[in-house]
Amino acid sequence: MYAKKNPYTQSRSYYLSRRLQRSPEAEEKEEEKASAESATTGPLSAEEAEKLRAELAATKKALEETSKALSEQKDRLARSYADLENTVRIAKRDVANAKEFGIRGFAMKLFDVLDTVELCLSNLPQDSDPDSHLGSAVVALDSTKKQFAKVMADFDVKPMETKIGDKFDANQHNAVFEMAAPHPEQEMQTVGVIIKQGWARSGTLLRPSHVGVVMRPHHK
Repeated sequence: MYAKKNPYTQSRSYYLSRRLQRSPEAEEKEEEKASAESATTGPLSAEEAEKLRAELAATKKALEETSKALSEQKDRLARSYADLENTVRIAKRDVANAKEFGIRGFAMKLFDVLDTVELCLSNLPQDSDPDSHLGSAVVALDSTKKQFAKVMADFDVKPMETKIGDKFDANQHNAVFEMAAPHPEQEMQTVGVIIKQGWARSGTLLRPSHVGVVMRPHHK
């Protein structure tokens, strides 16, 4: 006759056999899961809750201080960049002004040289023999005048288009003296004679034309 089996012994044997069949990795995962479940179960103590609130407050304060510091740094960088741009703009303007001043001053000095050349040409006979000393001087002076005009043009310095008979303009002409009209058709307050040619650079007046202005009718 067979012996009666104990149910407890059978259950324990089944449990042990199942446990032996599981791998070590499965056992480790099951233990981690049980540990996590035990950690999340149950309310926090008052001390733990207070500590957690203090940590959250400290974290929030640190974030606010960091945000404020970043905002201040951003403002300082923006101001520094604006100051740098302003400095560069002023430097460029100063360089441009210095260059313009230098060109204007240099040109004004050379105008006197050109005036002398033109005065010499006006007092020499233009029909002189080119092979004579006088003719060679006329050719040399005329070449100097043309070269001067070319150099001035390279720096955008050009003569003004003042002509006899132009209406007198105080913004472009310098009235050196008043004169009678050279012929009956000459109108009053017009250019009667050009003493020195005016010059301008990029549309800006450097030197007005020195002229004689017709203020009296023609005398027969």
